Amino acid sequence: SFRTRKNYGSVRNKRVGNMKNTLFYLNDLHIQNLTVFILPLQRVHNVLNNVILGLQPYSERMKRLEPNTVFTLLGEHNNYFGYSVKKLPLHSVYEKSSIKHEYYADFAACISNKSGTVKENVLAVLAEEGNAQTLEKINNLSRLALENRFDVPVGKILVLYKESHQRVNDILSIVAPNVLIGDIEELKKNLNKEPVFYIKSGLYTAMKGVTYEGQLHSYA
Repeated sequence: SFRTRKNYGSVRNKRVGNMKNTLFYLNDLHIQNLTVFILPLQRVHNVLNNVILGLQPYSERMKRLEPNTVFTLLGEHNNYFGYSVKKLPLHSVYEKSSIKHEYYADFAACISNKSGTVKENVLAVLAEEGNAQTLEKINNLSRLALENRFDVPVGKILVLYKESHQRVNDILSIVAPNVLIGDIEELKKNLNKEPVFYIKSGLYTAMKGVTYEGQLHSYA
């Protein structure tokens, strides 16, 4: 951190978001053992403490287990969700495509209603606050799904944070109509209610609480 003569004000969302998005155009962003976090200074201590303790960046095992837990909770323990969940092998989504490995999702599932009239494939990403590479992955997964570039049709990209404060404070400087955002802490806490997800309608606008179908949530 260093002082400058310019006063940028107390809201740094646009500056931080622009810095993240600039990295989208770097060919060498995904280097082994390199993780790039971009955050407002007041949020750095949360991530830095976890990095020092070895809790972040998340391990590959963690990236698989946490989304699996969420889909299990939604499909088997939340009676308000109204959908059944079947895990999909990731290779069935990417096997024939030429998509780079760094853009692989962490988890895949097929979600269908009880009558079987509605069915869609969903990719999930375990997100970390400030992680620039994860943001680029989410942006690319959204684009690839809209362009039907996967081996199977993908309807939604589900972005999951472990804790509510991470979701609230992260700066997701993208607009993607097929991205739903959630946090595991809230989804676990509200198993006796219809789960709340979030969408963004603008680069730096606040998230809006919605149902899985994308309708404004009644109590969000």
